[in-house]
Amino acid sequence: MDDSKLNETTRDRQRDATRQRLYDASITIFKRDGFRAARVDDITLVAGVSRTAFYFHFPTKEDVLLDYMSRHEARITEALQALPAKTPLATVVEALVSAMAQEWEDDRSLLVDALAVTLRQDSEGKPPPRPLQAELERRLGGAMVAEQCLLALTTSATAFQPERGSTFLEALRTAARTFLNGLGRER
Repeated sequence: MDDSKLNETTRDRQRDATRQRLYDASITIFKRDGFRAARVDDITLVAGVSRTAFYFHFPTKEDVLLDYMSRHEARITEALQALPAKTPLATVVEALVSAMAQEWEDDRSLLVDALAVTLRQDSEGKPPPRPLQAELERRLGGAMVAEQCLLALTTSATAFQPERGSTFLEALRTAARTFLNGLGRER
């Protein structure tokens, strides 16, 4: 057992468990009611804690979404980091598309809100750490290319409409092909 677990107190474990319950309840309510309509009172009722506990762990509902986005991006980043160092660009983009589709397929409604909160944080000069952005910059050869790639894919993801006859993954792959064509690096 590592030292951090040995030094963790019961209070620390309770605090972590409460934060996780609030996070889970928040996501449940956001999916049910939509982010804007979600009420902290409903979240705390589902989590079985007070409003004070919510605000102790998350100063705002936006902070829950930032945590949510961070967790999704961490798993996408892990998928990219698992690729060999010299992986061709098209393969990196395909891995990104597959990981994004897996992460966001069932949560597209929250993707729009999570992106909006993230962009607002960026515009206010307090961007959260973005390991996915850093990994893409490394893999794709710079910040501008990484931003263009993410913009193309997230725009496609947020605009996706299943009634048009394609799957979410197909829509992301189409956006990826358009992005690669724009770079002159189609598969």
